[in-house]
Amino acid sequence: MTGTKRRVKKPIRRAFYCAAGTILGTVFALRVNAAAPITNITVEEGKISVEDYEYFKMPTVIKVTLPAGLQQIGFSSFEGCTQLSNINLPDGLSVIDNRAFARCESLEKIDIPESTVFIGNAAFYGCTSLDDVVLPANITGISNNLFYGCTSLSKITLPEKLTSVGQQSFYNCKRLAKVELPASVTKIDDGAFYDCSALSQIVIPDSVTEIGQDAFEGCNGLTIVCGDRSYAANYAEANGIRHTGKQSETVPAAVTETKPVISTEDIPATGVNTPYTAVMMLMLASMAGLVFCRFHFDNVLYYDHET
Repeated sequence: MTGTKRRVKKPIRRAFYCAAGTILGTVFALRVNAAAPITNITVEEGKISVEDYEYFKMPTVIKVTLPAGLQQIGFSSFEGCTQLSNINLPDGLSVIDNRAFARCESLEKIDIPESTVFIGNAAFYGCTSLDDVVLPANITGISNNLFYGCTSLSKITLPEKLTSVGQQSFYNCKRLAKVELPASVTKIDDGAFYDCSALSQIVIPDSVTEIGQDAFEGCNGLTIVCGDRSYAANYAEANGIRHTGKQSETVPAAVTETKPVISTEDIPATGVNTPYTAVMMLMLASMAGLVFCRFHFDNVLYYDHET
């Protein structure tokens, strides 16, 4: 009797073992991640910027600690961190990029350091708990959609160097009651205070020479405080808005086309929010599956039998 070898004719079984090992490892990694969600983030010392999308859509994060030397917070860095309520912005921070804190719905207060010179479009879009904001002295323009949908915003302090209020920057800020624009402002853009239904008074200086379409649409109880012969007084009369200057017969507001609104769905999920531990475990699980598959192949590719 001699031993011979014959090739196994069941490759489907081998593939099944390989796939099963990888799938079970993946499920285990995901269950571990679900059991221990990330709530606190501490950005390492020495880092000068939070990268674009770095913590994008991490809904379990509550507190973020940033290092002293940080200079920039990138595009959508914390967007969609819906439970974020505590974050320190260090002195020396100069840039808060577009959508950096968009849809941080639990963020009630944020202290923006005086070193900040730029805050990008929609940086606080949809921060529905944000109540009181003081913009630093070196900010010269309120970017488009900056406080869009901040329905709890009741007070805004504006810097003396401010020259413009961007498109839909305070759109639907329903609790904002009074605004005082500094004497440096020259332009209020389209829909800037659209649907600020509680806005009862806004001080517009004589320096303003342009007010865009629907800038105060939906502000039905508004009174504009302005000079008698100012651009703002003429605008108020032409659009049927009360003002403290020369009074004239109310003229109905013209019907204008509503400007398009920035969609928050335009930004794809990139996967960068996946917790580090889960990623590592997923990689280890996949490697384990491959090792198991190779070991199984080596042992079942041939078998001995007697003839």
